[in-house]
Amino acid sequence: MFQQSILSIRDQTDMHHLNLDDSHTPAKKAQNANVLPITDTKGFILATTGIVAGNPKNAFDLEDNLRAAFKFI
Repeated sequence: MFQQSILSIRDQTDMHHLNLDDSHTPAKKAQNANVLPITDTKGFILATTGIVAGNPKNAFDLEDNLRAAFKFI
């Protein structure tokens, strides 16, 4: 009989290195809508800042947004 092992989320993620990515989408009421996901080494999204209005060259209030995302992790 085939026995399947079930791995927990903790077993599947590799958080030795975290990556911060970004996505920019044109928006009607703001110059851009930005999302900053934090991923593990394998590319699994662990947390995100949510939608932040701003220009792609801005820092997107990184300190407050990243603090909230890391608190979620």
